[in-house]
Amino acid sequence: MIASTFHTEGSTPLINEDHVMDKNRTEGAVRQAKGSIKEAIGKLTGNKRVELEGTAEKTVGKVQRKAGKAADAVRGSSR
Repeated sequence: MIASTFHTEGSTPLINEDHVMDKNRTEGAVRQAKGSIKEAIGKLTGNKRVELEGTAEKTVGKVQRKAGKAADAVRGSSR
């Protein structure tokens, strides 16, 4: 059952207690995907700067996603 209450501030859950997912987890996944695309474009065009920017963005996304996953784990263990 998915609740109808959505949260959008800070790293609060996206959906209430029925299905809790930290906002950083989803934002990190999006950032990671954007970084991968940017990295691939840099490789295809031979633009080293764009490639490195994509690699950096992908890495930041991974870290953000893992931070969200850790927050979910902490939130889950406190129940």
